Amino acid sequence: MRLRFKHRAGGKAEFTAEPVKIIRSMADPTVAVFDGLFRCNSPWQCPRCVAGLIGPRMQFLRELMAETRKAGGACYLVTLTTSHRAYHDGQKMRQLVTRAMRRVRQGKHAQQLAAAFGITGMVRALELTHSMRNGFHPHLHELIFTNRELAAWELDSYRARLWTRWVVAIDREATKLGIVADAPTLDRGVVVSPAADDATYLAKMGLVAELLLAPAKQGRQPGHRNQWQLLHDIRAGELAKADTGVDVAIWDAFGRATRGAQYIAMSPHLRKRFTAWVTARQLALALDDGDAPPPERHGEAWEAPPAWDGLATPPTAGAVLYRVDAATWDKCVNLYPERMYALLRVAEETGPPGCDAVLDYWRGVPFPEIEVWAPPYVVERVRHWLGLVQILAPPDH
Repeated sequence: MRLRFKHRAGGKAEFTAEPVKIIRSMADPTVAVFDGLFRCNSPWQCPRCVAGLIGPRMQFLRELMAETRKAGGACYLVTLTTSHRAYHDGQKMRQLVTRAMRRVRQGKHAQQLAAAFGITGMVRALELTHSMRNGFHPHLHELIFTNRELAAWELDSYRARLWTRWVVAIDREATKLGIVADAPTLDRGVVVSPAADDATYLAKMGLVAELLLAPAKQGRQPGHRNQWQLLHDIRAGELAKADTGVDVAIWDAFGRATRGAQYIAMSPHLRKRFTAWVTARQLALALDDGDAPPPERHGEAWEAPPAWDGLATPPTAGAVLYRVDAATWDKCVNLYPERMYALLRVAEETGPPGCDAVLDYWRGVPFPEIEVWAPPYVVERVRHWLGLVQILAPPDH
């Protein structure tokens, strides 16, 4: 499917041959996003859409975590799961953990638990993996913010009280859904991790965009695959002309299991803060239509790197960084989600010359020819991102 569009009429997208633009984000002008594409109805399951959802939330959480610690508070990661078997239906298992969590986090008992341990807010992420041996494994990660550091005995007490409520909630919801499953164990059903580095938190929450890239798509348990690993394996199988029927069937089951699911959820207080955070950045940034003609391709005006941090004035939100013509988009980018992500990162770090270089490579131009005109920093960054998406290989053109 071509994802370019001009406008929607009666709920139907009308496609056009206009180029796809890479522009600076309204939320953060140092971040590049696509303009001229429409978002599908399941953005959290779509590798084309999810990268755009990750960035703002990741930045918001980083700032919130720093603010919480500066005020004397702390952050903790809580993981909740339950037993699962290959014969369990994926959709019912996903509903089991999400409904049980809703029961745990609502009501006066949840309020009392939050007050007892100084919990000021939380962000919840749903993760679903699959293994051939045990089927679908749904689990939840919660990033919890507290107004003070919790002692080791307090973490143990919190974990025990949370596990007690989790077991009861799983049992009741399993009965409603007609699922026969063992009760969550104390050692694996609820895990509370003390403060660690922010990258670990964000990766667990699924908010590190590099998780979409091939080298980072592995599930956390041997033999377990998340949806991105599965999609990558299907693509690799198709390129190798192998039978991908089983993986395609599992991918379809992923879609059914996660239909209507909310992958990232915030407590009401944090949700309001996130909305205000985004709005403040949109109001503070002026939109630049970016219609000024770009420099001549491969021109000397691009010899110096962008160096966003060294600019006297910040880059303008909405300004156009690059345009990809319709034919190149359809042939070189549209069918490769990992290429979409890499192209955005190249645009951020190198500007137009890097985009020229990476698109030339995807058109079939060997790197020795690209190195003739591209500055060294462009070649280095393009090789870096192409290597991450496992596309860069010894030239065989």
